[in-house]
Amino acid sequence: MKKNLKLLYLGVLFSLLSAGVVFSSTTSDAKKKNYTITPKSKILKPYTKSKNVNKYTKHYLLLRSYMEKIEKNGGGKLTLKKGTYKISNSVCIPSNTTLVLKKGVKLVKINKTGGAKYKAAQAMFQIVHPKVFNKNKKLTEYNGSHDVKIIGKGNPSVNLKNIKDAKGFVIAHSKNITITGIKFKNMNTGHFIEADASMNAKIQNCSFSNASKASQFNKEAINIDTPDPLTGGLNVKWSSQDRTVNQGLIIENCTFKNLNRAIGTHKYSQKQDETGAWTINCYHTGTIIRNNTFENIANSKTDSHAAIFMMNWKDTTITNNTFTNCQSAMDFRGLTPTLTVKANTLNNTPIAKAYGVAGRVNGVNSGTSVSEGNGWIEKDGIYYLGYKNTDSKSSVYSPIYNIFGVEYVSQIAEMNKQK
Repeated sequence: MKKNLKLLYLGVLFSLLSAGVVFSSTTSDAKKKNYTITPKSKILKPYTKSKNVNKYTKHYLLLRSYMEKIEKNGGGKLTLKKGTYKISNSVCIPSNTTLVLKKGVKLVKINKTGGAKYKAAQAMFQIVHPKVFNKNKKLTEYNGSHDVKIIGKGNPSVNLKNIKDAKGFVIAHSKNITITGIKFKNMNTGHFIEADASMNAKIQNCSFSNASKASQFNKEAINIDTPDPLTGGLNVKWSSQDRTVNQGLIIENCTFKNLNRAIGTHKYSQKQDETGAWTINCYHTGTIIRNNTFENIANSKTDSHAAIFMMNWKDTTITNNTFTNCQSAMDFRGLTPTLTVKANTLNNTPIAKAYGVAGRVNGVNSGTSVSEGNGWIEKDGIYYLGYKNTDSKSSVYSPIYNIFGVEYVSQIAEMNKQK
């Protein structure tokens, strides 16, 4: 009898599998849910009756309540329908989350919290688990949020409203993050996207426009940086400040217009060698910038006008980009092979200045006297110099140099021929 029941069970199981029925050994997928909200949706518990809810904080708490719900579910999708969402504080995004912004969505940064017990934050979104953020845990390397997608459909916008130091998205200590299809605008000294300690992040099909003329510094629309206590590259409470670099960052099919600087790094990081000296460079590795357009990238307040500003990058690819009316296309400081700079077009843009193609080629002095960290020379349209951080804390780092062979210098020189 038992044998017959066993055979019957196996027969039924085989039939179900043949019909395409899939069994899961876990219930995690079943917990994941999809949510859709509007600016008028109700805030979820435990914030429904919070004393911090007011006209300034309601959209922040609305999004926060759903992200915390998704975190408990182990992931899910949140879709924002048409309307204006005013964001006062950082909304944290956990792993396995998809945030969909539909046509007509406007995410607007505001700098007020009314009578709430907290001040407004700089960043609108931080890609980190809410529990990590709320409990003040310290992340290292790439062990934070992973597999997060921010998808714009129908050209939704992120508007920083020229609020000083405001940021759109902070990507840090994370893996497999995608941001696509979003229109970013109106930056003042902050960044649209801050990428620190990320692995395999992609920024695709986005537009970045309009930096305030009041901006005091050359700040990148997309900042590529390291969490470093000496440079202050990542000012979030949940980072261990372990100097983890970015790896495998891809920026493609984007447009950059009317900015001080489009993409880049403005301070480099190093670690100590066995003698205690700061000599071990931390290289952002495998960055790919391709099929983008750059227009009107300039800032007359400083001499650092490059659309793409590279500093301590390794295995870099910059291909099929177009630069129009930029003060210069690229700035090279402390790069090391491999470097691929090909099929880029310069329209009414000066030569690809390599401020930082060092006084060393393949580790050997170029033969021209160059004062480390200060002096520079110009030959055939290429600028050669060593570079050194100048702020009080990170000035302890050793100067950096490009380690270029003839083949890499030739790629840059080829760009110099364009008008």
